[in-house]
Amino acid sequence: MSLRLIHVLNPFDSQNTDQQRIQEVTFQSIANALDFGTGHMEVKVCAIRYSEDMSPLPKYMTELPNLSRSVLDFGDFNPKRRYPLVGDIMEEAVKLNGDYYMYTNMDIALQPSFYDFVSRQIRDGHDAVIINRRRIPWEYANKELPEMYALEGKKHPGFDCFVFSKAIADRLILGRICVGIPFIGVALAHNLFAFAERLAFYDRAQLTFHLGMEVMPHREPDYYWHNRLEFFNRVKPSLWLHFDVSRFPYGRDWLPLRLIRWGLNPSLFIWMNIKLLLRKAFLSDRS
Repeated sequence: MSLRLIHVLNPFDSQNTDQQRIQEVTFQSIANALDFGTGHMEVKVCAIRYSEDMSPLPKYMTELPNLSRSVLDFGDFNPKRRYPLVGDIMEEAVKLNGDYYMYTNMDIALQPSFYDFVSRQIRDGHDAVIINRRRIPWEYANKELPEMYALEGKKHPGFDCFVFSKAIADRLILGRICVGIPFIGVALAHNLFAFAERLAFYDRAQLTFHLGMEVMPHREPDYYWHNRLEFFNRVKPSLWLHFDVSRFPYGRDWLPLRLIRWGLNPSLFIWMNIKLLLRKAFLSDRS
């Protein structure tokens, strides 16, 4: 009996031609990955968006009920941008009762073998998978997908592709984190660090890609600080007791190398992880 993976995305209408092209690439890459094969999984690709987003969706996508809230309901922001809450997106997705769930941003395109790879990870017993994207030059934006697939690209340190079991989905703590702004990946990743029993982490694999070589996205200060404060004041404290630092990326590396890798990754926090190391050492001494 095959497992059911719910892949949820948040498409949006935009007058920006670059954003339109990015979403076109993402949509076509998903279609190609579905055609390539999904292993022992049934994959249901779903879109959730606002009622004013009326652009036609690919036929393979199922549209979920429209979003109603946005980050604007929880603060005074300038400029006014109706960014959805990732918690609202996942709440609707979980209603579909999949065995596994997947969230990616709209700027993350898939290699053809992507779903087959994820299927094998699940078959091998992993309850969560994080896959970091490869960055390819923007000048390839108007080329055909096979040319994009062929590029090795460059490693990216942030987290932007998440697969996780129903058991984890039911426990997600995401506060009022909004999409499209730094700290969405941080929040999702740290939920998986907290709740996954067998997390698979791939930071170099050629499985997803992003058009553009930037490492740190543009920060809109009001939204950036909203997400940052939501993570450190609401999400992280709720996850804290569930953290085992050995389950974090690089958490079993030789200690000096571990600290270097944590320090170089903008989505990991060396000062926080050192506290977790000390807590783990203290608890081990007491036992």
